[in-house]
Amino acid sequence: MQDRFKFRVFDKKENKIIDFNDFKKGDIEFNFNPDTQEIWIEYDKSRYIIIQCTGLRDKNGTLIYEGDILADAKHKYVVEWSLSDGYFIRKPWICELFCYRIDKETTRNTKIIGNIYENAALLRKYGAFMSGA
Repeated sequence: MQDRFKFRVFDKKENKIIDFNDFKKGDIEFNFNPDTQEIWIEYDKSRYIIIQCTGLRDKNGTLIYEGDILADAKHKYVVEWSLSDGYFIRKPWICELFCYRIDKETTRNTKIIGNIYENAALLRKYGAFMSGA
């Protein structure tokens, strides 16, 4: 899980995912409060979405990030962070009621077929459920 704290960024204006290091060179400001030890970043939230890595890989060895669309032999899933549970889940496209914790076992037979940010047409084609969409 050494990759768990990797990030990438979706640039809404350019409609593409960019490397977090390229993002850090541009429109971002890191802040630190020495009294509370709190760290936060400031950026244009209307333009950028910061996407966190799950620390897991698909069957091809590709890192899985929040918002990735996974497929196995039978189903397609969207990877989301469950704030109430405190871990990443895979949400089946067919029903919003069932969510499954994503872990090494559940990803070993899946592959990434896209992501919710760059592949809106793919989501429409398969009638995907997305919270907040």
